[in-house]
Amino acid sequence: MTLHRRCPSFCLSLRSCLPSSHPQSILSCNAADPLLYSNHICRMYGAPVYDYILTLDREIAYIWPNPGSISGILFFTNRYLPFIDSMMEMDLEFRSDNTLQKCWVNNIIITWLIVIGVWISEVILTLRTY
Repeated sequence: MTLHRRCPSFCLSLRSCLPSSHPQSILSCNAADPLLYSNHICRMYGAPVYDYILTLDREIAYIWPNPGSISGILFFTNRYLPFIDSMMEMDLEFRSDNTLQKCWVNNIIITWLIVIGVWISEVILTLRTY
């Protein structure tokens, strides 16, 4: 049962973290239909890409002229950090050669990227109120 706590909570990455001889019954997720699960994942990660495409022209017009400013740095970090942690999550989801060590390290990195992203969002919201 400690294996469940040490691996990320993603269903497929949990399965890829387990040795092939380990019983799969400790997993408490409902990924019985892998096609449905992968379609859900693709839609979930497709939304930020769609948003990026819709707002790229405004980003180019307003942010790219001054990319080194504080607001530009905060914007780029807030805008592109989710793509990095999403790619790391998908790597854990869909690769079958993940080890426990890789799952553990990537889970820590992804968690910190999310924390940093939330913190930057809070800084942006705080700056907007002044």
